[in-house]
Amino acid sequence: MNSTKENTVRKEIQRIKKALEADKVRWGGHYHDSVGRRYLPPRLFISISDFSGALDYFRWFNQTFPDDVGSPDFLFEWCITLFMNNMDREAERMAFRTFSSNIYLFDAFFGRNISEKNIWHSSNDSKIKFATDYFDYSSKQDNLVTFSKWLDAFTQSGVFIKSSNLYIELYGKLLAEGEVSIRSRILKQVDKLENEF
Repeated sequence: MNSTKENTVRKEIQRIKKALEADKVRWGGHYHDSVGRRYLPPRLFISISDFSGALDYFRWFNQTFPDDVGSPDFLFEWCITLFMNNMDREAERMAFRTFSSNIYLFDAFFGRNISEKNIWHSSNDSKIKFATDYFDYSSKQDNLVTFSKWLDAFTQSGVFIKSSNLYIELYGKLLAEGEVSIRSRILKQVDKLENEF
């Protein structure tokens, strides 16, 4: 890692943290952050392979924004961070959470052909376009080689394949189902699947 680049990245992280603190003061002790600065530091930490710094940030984020779901790439960065800090079980859970937020993301990461599934997409972030046009991580990145091997093996494991197939099946049912009570039952099954993973 070039020390000049690392210093530049660390200064940017500090700048973002100061801006977040100023935001908190401005809003009387509460964060508003309408521009989404809170999502930026993990990418910066990962870019300089500071995975312990990223973990500290995610712990702060989880405590400060407990109801914030985060975008698929943010969850992916969280997964990287957990794995690189030897928190394998937590990384597995976050990997499934990442998959649940965008089922195309892992294929994009590995450079595989991606075809759109005939399922209900709950938001723009969950659509194929997010993975193909906005997600820019690659399994070929030098500092993600170990993570890439782990993720590849994990996504081919029986438990992941079974859960991911069920997730896709349930969201396929949601696409075709218009009855509110039935949709509600299906979504409860999805919640149970995600919580029990």
